[in-house]
Parts: sequence; C-alpha cells; structure tokens
Amino acid sequence: MGELASLANVSKRTIDYYTHLGLLQPKRSNANYRIYDEEALEDLKFIVECKHLHFPLETIRQKMEWRKNNELNEKLLAQQVDLFSEQMKN
Repeated sequence: MGELASLANVSKRTIDYYTHLGLLQPKRSNANYRIYDEEALEDLKFIVECKHLHFPLETIRQKMEWRKNNELNEKLLAQQVDLFSEQMKN
C-alpha cells in the first residue's frame, strides 16, 4: 500500500478510504494482505484526477464503471475480430 500511495502521490489513508468505499478493489494474498496491481494504480490515478475536477464520489464510481465496461467491450470486440479473421483464413 505504501508503494501505491507513493506512486499516486496520495496517503495510505486515502487508499484505505477508497478501498472501503469499493472504488479500489485489491487482490488478496494467501495471508489475506491487500495486493494492489497496475490496474489498481491506474484506477487510483483516475480517481485522483476526478477529485481534482471536483467530481463527487458517486459520479467517480459511475465513470469507473463506464471505463471498465468500455475496456471489456474493446477486448470482446478484439476477440471477435480475431475469431472472424481466423475464420476468413480457413
């Protein structure tokens, strides 16, 4: 958590708060420690940027959901294109 806080230039308490609200969702180690990966860092940077623009937390939550849905849609689209390309080759 300390490394994430340092990279995003926020306090550990801020990370804890956003995690408690469900805006950040860390993975868990076998010992049940929170693990924040690159995706968590990107999410945290997004939250910080939205806070600088004075968005309320609920709006930030919605924007994060839209952002993640768009990423999923792009991945699904890429998979469909790959599948279609493979079918065309065959």
